Amino acid sequence: MDGPLTIRPNELIRWLNALDKDHVWTHMEPALDGDPEATTSRTLGLICTGPHGGMLTIMDLGGPLDAELIGEARARSWWYEEGERAAAHRGHWVIAGGNDGGWAATILRAKASSLIAGLLIQDNPSIVAVWNGVNGTLVTPQSVVRDMGFVARNQVPLAFWTFSALHNLTDGDVTITTGGMARFVGYELEIWNAPRPAEVVNTQLNAVSNYLLFSGPVIRDGETIGLDGDGETLRCEFGPSRVERNAPTQALFLSFVDAPLVGRPLEPKAKPSFLGKLFGR
Repeated sequence: MDGPLTIRPNELIRWLNALDKDHVWTHMEPALDGDPEATTSRTLGLICTGPHGGMLTIMDLGGPLDAELIGEARARSWWYEEGERAAAHRGHWVIAGGNDGGWAATILRAKASSLIAGLLIQDNPSIVAVWNGVNGTLVTPQSVVRDMGFVARNQVPLAFWTFSALHNLTDGDVTITTGGMARFVGYELEIWNAPRPAEVVNTQLNAVSNYLLFSGPVIRDGETIGLDGDGETLRCEFGPSRVERNAPTQALFLSFVDAPLVGRPLEPKAKPSFLGKLFGR
């Protein structure tokens, strides 16, 4: 950020309860209840009550993000073109939640955090960049606002919560791996030396990632999967990641096979939501 942050607690709660019909969201500033335009510039706790409930905190950390973390994020975020602006920021806030509760709770926190970030950006032009501390990546504020459309369709914004490392994009010898999926399903996805065009490999990898985010860690070792109506079939095998990572990581290795699909079709269908209607989705 290059200026102060203004939070409208009651507006955040209104949108969160519109998104999430299985829980009840409240905030920890009862003195501000009732007025949709009431604001605060202090750290704010948001309480989620229900089967996958918990707490999210919008927290002022009182200074800029460590320059080394910004440098690492700029190097990793090959799509990000506003590095100098991010490096010049003067302060940063975080949206923090727990790590417990399994896949469903993690999915809920991700969708809620994406919605909160988008709403804060709309109210605060002082936000100059968004840093994903899980992946160590940077995105523009505008892209986070666009990602609210995915949240409106009850989807986790894939491009914000995960990233793809493009090791080799040579058609016929494509290698792409993910970062960030382990937080949701316990493992990363890796495709090595795929005998397909890079565009096909990327499409298949994104399809499997979205399927897992929607359905949870349901794929079994040795299973074959494929997009419904698509001619490609992928074999699934688990093992230690072949990528140099910060900690030992399990990976789901996907390989293309030239055979009819006999396993699981990838057909995640997002449920309609009230929030989607508000966004015209």
